[in-house]
Amino acid sequence: MKAKTRSLWISMFLSLPFGFTLLYPEFSASQITFERCYGDIAADGAYAVRETMDGGYVVVGYHKSGPGAKNDAWLFKTDENGILQWSKVYGGIEEEEALSVEQVGDGGYIVAGWTMSYGAGNRDAFIIRTTANGDTLWTKTYGGTDKDEIRSIKVTNSGGFVAAGFTRSFGAGNIHDGWLLMLRADGTLEWQKTFGDPIFGDLLNDVQQTTDGGYMLTGWWHAFNPWLIKTDANGNVVWSKTFTPGAIGLGESHSVQPTIDGGYIITGYSGAYPDRDIFLIKTNSSGDSTLWTKYYGESGIDEGASSIAQTNDGGFIVAGYRNSGMFTDPNVYLVKTNAEGDSLWTRTFGGDANDEAFSVQQTIDGGYIVAGFSGSGFAKNGDAYLIKTKSDGVVGVAVTDLGEFPKYFELHQNYPNPFNMITTITYQLPKTSNVSIKIYNQTGQLVKTLLEKAQTRGYYSVQWDGTDDYERYVASGIYFYRLETENFIQVKKALLLK
Repeated sequence: MKAKTRSLWISMFLSLPFGFTLLYPEFSASQITFERCYGDIAADGAYAVRETMDGGYVVVGYHKSGPGAKNDAWLFKTDENGILQWSKVYGGIEEEEALSVEQVGDGGYIVAGWTMSYGAGNRDAFIIRTTANGDTLWTKTYGGTDKDEIRSIKVTNSGGFVAAGFTRSFGAGNIHDGWLLMLRADGTLEWQKTFGDPIFGDLLNDVQQTTDGGYMLTGWWHAFNPWLIKTDANGNVVWSKTFTPGAIGLGESHSVQPTIDGGYIITGYSGAYPDRDIFLIKTNSSGDSTLWTKYYGESGIDEGASSIAQTNDGGFIVAGYRNSGMFTDPNVYLVKTNAEGDSLWTRTFGGDANDEAFSVQQTIDGGYIVAGFSGSGFAKNGDAYLIKTKSDGVVGVAVTDLGEFPKYFELHQNYPNPFNMITTITYQLPKTSNVSIKIYNQTGQLVKTLLEKAQTRGYYSVQWDGTDDYERYVASGIYFYRLETENFIQVKKALLLK
């Protein structure tokens, strides 16, 4: 079986339809920052990002070639500034998605997800091995006649690959079971294991190799409880632990990391929509002792986490989403903690539509790279969303108050300024407020309403692309942007140059 491969060149200019840059990169204290969207007029999204050997980034997700088209698995590569270098899609006449990626020692990539175009069943695990330029070396499918999917893949110490997900074709039950596969370097299946209950649904979201050559797995058990499994090098269970987080004891675990003290940490969400909270659970090396559990959230606000990484200072960075109110669209949400899980700061990114993060990694310069989905970008059906922050979680501007939440209202200077395409306006709220952000010309006429919505306390940003409320491009000149809440008003000046 050979998957089709198409090259996609994503323009970084508004005059071309495919691809859209939210803002130019900013350089500060040798830490590059940017926010960028990538995609076409149809729906696109990113599930995972990794910093590459050359200092750039590789991203996987899904891409639609146009309205009515079906998803293809998507792999694209950027430089350190987020500028696209190349883009590839892989798939057939049905649906595909890529959920996980790692760089291999030869500079190429291993990509994992699922396919409905190839294989034995209605959905099969789909793994692609590429060169450093994204050209296919080999493609394999794994699974049976039912639904099977890989959600995480890692390069092993032996040069092969370990992959985790779920299967309905094999295992104990008729819903789905956790699924672990060991592959040789050429993709040949060496062994596979299933984990689960014959009645309830179980699955795995992440896998990591441990120092003893075994594997650490996380997901959910019985469809309701975060789940942590330690196996030996052959996939045999050494121990298995479930958790009952939060007030109602329900939740899902999406990401696991071995920690520098020899233990493990998992993250996900606890509770039920629309009032879930992010959790961190830290265990010892044998999993028989929970060292601490932390929750991050507010009553009536829905929060969840998809990815965690341990940071250079021994703390943790968590990425996911946070709604501004009950039943509202989410924004990308970052939480930085110390080694004990105490929150040091939080950051919010996105606009007035659905924006969510699925992957985070600390970069070599000490900042963070975040990948996800944006409904607030160029394509209202959705774009892949890539954010590069400084070590304090900020893009482009410094935040003087680095506490968990701001202590005062403030409208920051837009950046870049002057600008000729896109500018970003950042602001902070010390409490839940009805927020209005509007653009005015020098005569005081309203040019564009960027935002009118209720938002909880936190740090926010919006973009202005130099258009009015009718999407017409305005002339060069001085414009004023105004932040207004129930008891605060601030105005600043921006210069548009064409």
